[in-house]
Amino acid sequence: MRNITVAVATYNRPDYLEYLATSLQESVDINRIHLRIYDDHSTRLSRSQIAAIVPFATEIVVRPVNLKADRNMKVIFEDFLKTEDDLLLLCDSDLILRPGWLDLLLELMPQTDGVLSLYNSRLHPFLDEQPDVPTSRFGSKRELGGAGCAFSRRRVEDIVDEFAGLENCEAFDWAWSAFLRQKGFRLCCVYDSYIQHIGVIGQNNHGRLSAYDYGLNFYPESRANQQILIRFIDSLFQSQEMWERYHEKEAVLNIIGRNKEEAILRLPADGRKAWMQRIKIRVKHAIKRRVMKLFASPPPPR
Repeated sequence: MRNITVAVATYNRPDYLEYLATSLQESVDINRIHLRIYDDHSTRLSRSQIAAIVPFATEIVVRPVNLKADRNMKVIFEDFLKTEDDLLLLCDSDLILRPGWLDLLLELMPQTDGVLSLYNSRLHPFLDEQPDVPTSRFGSKRELGGAGCAFSRRRVEDIVDEFAGLENCEAFDWAWSAFLRQKGFRLCCVYDSYIQHIGVIGQNNHGRLSAYDYGLNFYPESRANQQILIRFIDSLFQSQEMWERYHEKEAVLNIIGRNKEEAILRLPADGRKAWMQRIKIRVKHAIKRRVMKLFASPPPPR
């Protein structure tokens, strides 16, 4: 019986959607879930392309206008209540999933307050003092991001009712996190990530590894996940897109300071270009060191 919706938010980036589709098929029996795609009015990804990439999708919804990530998330909650499913798992197209995630979710969800993230974000630490937790496999956090987070139907109803008239959806995951904690619900998260993030450049990050959100203690396990992670790491070093989109002003400020930045910007075009080329090289090496540190020796499964 399929009573879980895996809701995937998409916006362009068909290559990431292909990675997700491949990982998903190796991580779960597709017949056990309802895969619903919510495309945020992509300009370089059509409905027919989505259908070709994920022919096993239960539903493909294309927004009539671009809602942006936070409002799209809010509308996904509302759309979920139009289904008959009991569980909602939020995903983005730039995620991959470890085999066994569904069995883990079904095992642990009854021990929570209806909220459980399978993505242990490095940017969201666990609470210093843990409330009553019946297992060592998950703990509680102050806030959760939407990606990789699962909700019971009752919690989704609570969120939809609370934010029914919300117009400004910026930082919506922070808003529903604060609301649920205020209501006394624990925001539970597994210690070992069963979902991993492989997108560096997106709406909330324009190529800065300092802002890169990474799932801790993720063990790829499947061959598909291993190959995807290798390609992802390789692409960081082989593609120039990341360096070109890295904010030059931020690079200058971080590496040579504000006074020199102002002086460089006053140089003639040729001199300014030479300085920026030197800075880009230093940025590239700095980012490469950070990447190697992030991906060094993944831990074995617990």
